[in-house]
Amino acid sequence: MKKTTKKISALLLAAVMTVSLAACGKTAPPAPNSSESAPTSDGGAGQSADKNTGSTGSFDLATTEFVYAGEFHDGYAWVAEKNGKLTLIDKKGNIKYQSNHSPDSNYISFESGVGYIGEEIIDLNGNVTYTLNNNRDDDGIAEEMIMQGGDKFLIKRTTSNMKENSTVFTVIDKNGVDLVKPIEVKFRNDNANWSHLGEGIFCCQYKAYESRIHCECILNPNAGVSQTFPAPENGHAYGFSELAKTESGKAWQNYEGNDGGKSIWGVATFDLATMDSQLIQTEGAYYVSGKTAYINDAAYDLSGNKIADFPINGYKDTPIVYIGEYSDDGYVPVILQGKDGSYYITYLDKSGKERFSPIKIGKYNSDDKVCTPTHFISRVEGSTVTLYDNSGAVKTEISSDNKVELFEDYMISKGKYYFF
Repeated sequence: MKKTTKKISALLLAAVMTVSLAACGKTAPPAPNSSESAPTSDGGAGQSADKNTGSTGSFDLATTEFVYAGEFHDGYAWVAEKNGKLTLIDKKGNIKYQSNHSPDSNYISFESGVGYIGEEIIDLNGNVTYTLNNNRDDDGIAEEMIMQGGDKFLIKRTTSNMKENSTVFTVIDKNGVDLVKPIEVKFRNDNANWSHLGEGIFCCQYKAYESRIHCECILNPNAGVSQTFPAPENGHAYGFSELAKTESGKAWQNYEGNDGGKSIWGVATFDLATMDSQLIQTEGAYYVSGKTAYINDAAYDLSGNKIADFPINGYKDTPIVYIGEYSDDGYVPVILQGKDGSYYITYLDKSGKERFSPIKIGKYNSDDKVCTPTHFISRVEGSTVTLYDNSGAVKTEISSDNKVELFEDYMISKGKYYFF
């Protein structure tokens, strides 16, 4: 298999076969009914988090139902009881500190020892490290939180005064210091979405037309890069498609270019620091899941190395609608749609062999968190939710008529945590 290195000046094409793999590993929304767009209300402007004075008690997570139960990041999560304030807890239910904010704040997040509520960035002890500007100094500057990624924050900054009228995006640290050169982004339609790629790197993409995705800009504080990209040209999307979250400073991209006068397209890796592309494969159907690409009958990592044989076309009459990430013991979840219209799941080893016969999981859509590399859930009959491990063995059952979210070692349903 030939590999070639191309600069970012090559045209990129978003392939129709690319599958959005948000079902497993997708970061939970920062707050109820929120999105990856800038908030429109102050959601508690001027409030301050309490400074921590040590542990103030604990919750029994086996029995407590919260009105707000957030996702754990680095061992901590936000919770709130009825008529209560947001409280940061660990996985044992111990209270790290309680804030003065209610769970209806416009944005709620906590990762890598820092978090954001309302207009304030706070540290693990509840100390306010930075408050977003909201024209408080009458300087015409207003800042809005877009999203958090690790210990970095993507914000929108608008300046409107006698001398200037501009809107830029930038990445700041917990103290409000710009980590990249702020850039102006002229969105070409209303479908633009920001995403965190990992390592504090952010990207804005929009659907150019049909299935093709165009990358508007990328903000990479690790390399000091703030880069906008040209608009689509000649019917092709000049940019990225479904940039995958990564831990190596690289992302998958769909690729179209020219090699010796011959038009080629395929799958490539993109270096988020150097802006170089490395072509991995020039033909065939493929899927991308996080750090892994499945091309024809093999799986590849972000360095372009083949890591497993994987028969994507092994189910000729049973379409694969989802492919996940490999577990440490070498199994990957796949979701298939049967002829009855229902969805089924199994795990394959690195030779593509089924670990167990596919199990019916009932309804499924790409926003559901129904599996991880080690566990999956099904809701086949009534309100019973069954948790399995990746060998197909039943671990537990719960009764819930609400949405269930599955994470690495716990589930959330109706404000209650279920650890396993």
